[in-house]
Amino acid sequence: MAAARDRNRQVLVDDVRGRGLEIIELRVQTVERGGDSREWRSEGTQILAPRMERSCGSGLPETFEFVKNAAGELWALQAWPAAKTRRNIAVCACASQQSFRGCGAAPEPVQVVFELPAGMTFRGALDVPYQVEEVSISYADHRKGSGCPPMPEPPP
Repeated sequence: MAAARDRNRQVLVDDVRGRGLEIIELRVQTVERGGDSREWRSEGTQILAPRMERSCGSGLPETFEFVKNAAGELWALQAWPAAKTRRNIAVCACASQQSFRGCGAAPEPVQVVFELPAGMTFRGALDVPYQVEEVSISYADHRKGSGCPPMPEPPP
C-alpha cells in the first residue's frame, strides 16, 4: 500500500508542476473553537481554513499543503482523485484484526488559522484532480470456509 501511496503522491506533484506551481507547507498557527465558514479566506495576514472537525483526540495535522506560483500567488491545495484504478488484495486474516476506528464522540468544530507568508497574496482554494491507484484489502477469514489456514496458536 505504501508503494501505491508514493506513486499517487508523485502523480499529484507532477500535475502541480505541470501547472507551473510548487507545493509548499504552511504550519498551523492556531486552532480555535468554532468556525462556520465553508470557504477558504484571508483576513489581513492570516489565512482561515473552512470549518474542520476533530474528535477523540485525533487532532489536526501540524501543516497543510498550499501551492504557489512565481508571481507570489498562493492557493490552498485541494487535491482529489478524478480517475481511479483499483487493485484488490485478499489477505488471510480475521476482519477483527483491523485497526480500531472512531470512538463515538461528537466532533468539535474548529477554525484553523495560518500565517500568510510575507510578499504573497492568497487567492483561495485550487482544485487539483489527479489519477490515483486505489488499493483495498479484503479479509478472508478461515472460519468462514475461505480456504485460509487457521490462525496459529498464541505462544505459551
